[in-house]
Amino acid sequence: MKMMKKNALINFYEKVQNGIHTLITILLGLMMVVILLQTITRYVFFYSLPWSEELSRYLFVWMIMLGVNLGIRDDMQVRIDIIDRVFTGWGKTVITVFQHLVSLVVSGVFFYSSFNFLSIGARQLSPAMQIPMIYIYICIPVGLGFAMLEIMRKVVFAIKSGPEEM
Repeated sequence: MKMMKKNALINFYEKVQNGIHTLITILLGLMMVVILLQTITRYVFFYSLPWSEELSRYLFVWMIMLGVNLGIRDDMQVRIDIIDRVFTGWGKTVITVFQHLVSLVVSGVFFYSSFNFLSIGARQLSPAMQIPMIYIYICIPVGLGFAMLEIMRKVVFAIKSGPEEM
C-alpha cells in the first residue's frame, strides 16, 4: 500500500513537471506570435501595438520562473567542476547534498521575500495593458515553490541512492 502511494505521488509529480514543460512551450509560442504581430504591424502597417512589448516581457518572465524548476531537474545549475571532480563516493554525495541545501536556502529566502511583491502588485496596474501586477508577480513564488520542491526531491534522491548513483 505504501509503495503504491509512493508511485502515485511520483507519477503525479512527473505529470505536473510535464504540464509545466507544456505550459512553457505554450508561453514561448505566444511570445513568438506577439513579437511577430508587433513586427508585422510596425513595418507593414506603420502602426505600433502599445501592449505587445509589455505582454511579451510578462510571458518571458513567467517562462523563466517556471523554467527554473526544469533547469534544476536537469542538473543545469551553476557549479564549480573541480569540486565535483575531486570528491568521490560518500564525499561526493555529501557535497551534492550540501550544494542542494544551499540552493534550497537561497530559493527559500527569495520565495519568502517574493510575498512583498504580491502586496505591491495587488495595488498596481501595468502601464499599457492595465492588468493587476499581482498576475505578473505571482510567477515568482510559483516558480520558486516548484524549484524548492525539485531541490528537495534531489536531496532525498542523493541521500537514498548514496555514492553509487552520483
